[in-house]
Amino acid sequence: MSSTFFNSFAVLFVAIDAAGIGPLFLLLTEGASREQRFKIAIKASLISFIVLIIFAYGGKFFF
Repeated sequence: MSSTFFNSFAVLFVAIDAAGIGPLFLLLTEGASREQRFKIAIKASLISFIVLIIFAYGGKFFF
């Protein structure tokens, strides 16, 4: 079970490209304060986590 989790995490980390999206995030939040950027990052992470869980458990139904 844990090996499946780590394998899935590695694939998602590469697919999301966290290091590459950083400069884009900074560009899009250029006028925001540090606190606002933190809130935006948390909100985006929660939304993407929810979408990921929905597709992980309901993907066969959708596709």
